[in-house]
Amino acid sequence: MKIKPLISKVVVPLAICALLLACNGGPPPAYDLILRGGTIYDGSGSEPYVGDLAIRGDEVAALGELGEATAPLELDVEGLAVAPGFVNMMSWANESLIEDGHSQSDIRQGVTLEVMGEGDSMGPLNESMKSEMIDSQGDIRYDIEWTTLAEYLESFEPGSPARRIPFIWVLGESQTLQRAVVTRELALASLDRLRSWRVLQELAGYANVFAER
Repeated sequence: MKIKPLISKVVVPLAICALLLACNGGPPPAYDLILRGGTIYDGSGSEPYVGDLAIRGDEVAALGELGEATAPLELDVEGLAVAPGFVNMMSWANESLIEDGHSQSDIRQGVTLEVMGEGDSMGPLNESMKSEMIDSQGDIRYDIEWTTLAEYLESFEPGSPARRIPFIWVLGESQTLQRAVVTRELALASLDRLRSWRVLQELAGYANVFAER
């Protein structure tokens, strides 16, 4: 049996196939989702442009003219804007999220990040503050079964967008902490009250950690 001629007969066709695949660029890339023909605002401040956007997993995998790329789901978004999610820098969704933990009112407007904590907060609360909040409720009615801010965030249904809300503590708006220690009536800030205030500030800092819950 002649080995060399046999090897040449096998290797040469394989090399030709590899060369043809290289010239053709191989199979077109596959993604999970492709948005076709939208006006892309990439968040850099550059001028928008018309193109395609591909998503693989939970990441943007490609932008531009994607040609023959494929995906199980492809949407024609011609005439629509394609942009990064918007940030609600002063969200007052504290109560609406209790009514709808899926946050459809904001998500359907393109908001993907809620920054909360400007002004009143949902914690920490004492019993007097809980009673006042219940009395002042409007269309959205709910029981207050939490005391700390962390407990409020954990009260949402597991897996819902509301469980992924980062809380930003704004030092200039410390009235929630103040009222947890000093009542609405004029009162002197005693040393004990000041100590309690500092403890609550530290707890608010711990609750500021954003993590998947």
